[in-house]
Amino acid sequence: MVKAVDPRGKTLYWLGPPGPCQDAGPGTDFYAIEQGSVSVTPLQVDLTAHDALDALQHWVNDQEIK
Repeated sequence: MVKAVDPRGKTLYWLGPPGPCQDAGPGTDFYAIEQGSVSVTPLQVDLTAHDALDALQHWVNDQEIK
């Protein structure tokens, strides 16, 4: 974890320092930064246990409504 302060004085944390530039070809974040552009990567965290959904659905279907 790398602690830093943004230009507004707010503390922020990076997961780690940037790694080496493995692939700086067109279409990559490294290429965008190298060209003076901004790189924005939308992220989505999906913690769904997809392999358990069928078992859960069977369990729900087997429950009696009281």
